[in-house]
Amino acid sequence: LDSAWLGCCAPDVSLEKKAQLDSSDPAVVHYTIMFRNDANSSVAAKITDEIPGDMRLLQSSLEPYSIDSNYIHWNFVNLRPGELATIEYSMRAARNGAYTNRVHVDTSALDGSGSGSADASAYIDVRETGVGPKTVRYNGWQPPDWDLNTSEEGLSI
Repeated sequence: LDSAWLGCCAPDVSLEKKAQLDSSDPAVVHYTIMFRNDANSSVAAKITDEIPGDMRLLQSSLEPYSIDSNYIHWNFVNLRPGELATIEYSMRAARNGAYTNRVHVDTSALDGSGSGSADASAYIDVRETGVGPKTVRYNGWQPPDWDLNTSEEGLSI
């Protein structure tokens, strides 16, 4: 049964993501995901966070439902109307470079009245790992070390 069959009453959800370098270890990035149920009914929520390449999870304020090589998943069973949920976690970057971290949330009203989704992302530039930036997009060729960083969005100086 399609949970989004009632398109007129989709629950609203607000989603925000922040990234900040650790003050004592600049290879560690602290992420914060904040989402709020703006609907008039309680919802269940599934949060899917994309792990940037060359990063690994260190710790999380909430135990993830599952973790694989590309994604971290958290589930919320009952997010009341107006309730704000926050997830804080840290990741270590294996090399210097620009990292964009994306998060997606799917919600479904517990009373069956609709579903919704939202996306957010956070960008951070890591420069102190001691390992130069690297890309695998050019069949093994690496650009010269001209202090350029590559990301999915392009080059940055």
